[in-house]
Amino acid sequence: MITTFFSISILVLGMAVGFIYFILKENRMERVSILAKCTGSFLYVFLGATSLVLYGQNPVSNYTIWFLLLCMIADGLLEKSFIIGMFTFGVAHVVFITGNIKNAASVNILVFFVSWAIVMAVSLMIFKRDLGRMKFQSLPFLIYAGVLIADFALCLSLASLTVTSHNKLISAGTLLFYISDMMIAKEEFGKRIKSRPFMIM
Repeated sequence: MITTFFSISILVLGMAVGFIYFILKENRMERVSILAKCTGSFLYVFLGATSLVLYGQNPVSNYTIWFLLLCMIADGLLEKSFIIGMFTFGVAHVVFITGNIKNAASVNILVFFVSWAIVMAVSLMIFKRDLGRMKFQSLPFLIYAGVLIADFALCLSLASLTVTSHNKLISAGTLLFYISDMMIAKEEFGKRIKSRPFMIM
């Protein structure tokens, strides 16, 4: 009961800090907004590490913690350089994918490639006009999008083999991560999204 309350409290606090970040960003308070953004990311790293310790596991040897830690670093870098931040996020997802493959008994290859191809095709359609504006950034963007989609496709393929609430949640989480990042990219290279803070959060 205490652990559940602690987890919910950290999650709510993290979301609150996230909204504060967007408010600061809208008011062009760049330095303070970066601090708020990284604080929100740190709260999720802290929650993950603390949860593992409470269950008697070592956070340092857990690939999910390294994924969250790299995402926290990427959040800060993204504010300074979109490409460097995107690259760091990509490394984080490679770590997450590698950890999932290492811990998986098997992978449904058909589900992986079909789901990857469908989401990638949809992404190319959505960003068809934006790719021209990206110029030299288009290749890093496509690579990053491909890695993000691979993350989702892998989790979906694992969920298709072992249908558990855990696998369903991870699949949903990776899909939402992809949607959130693509919305940020759409704003960066395309048009402004209505209700941006709420939608991305």
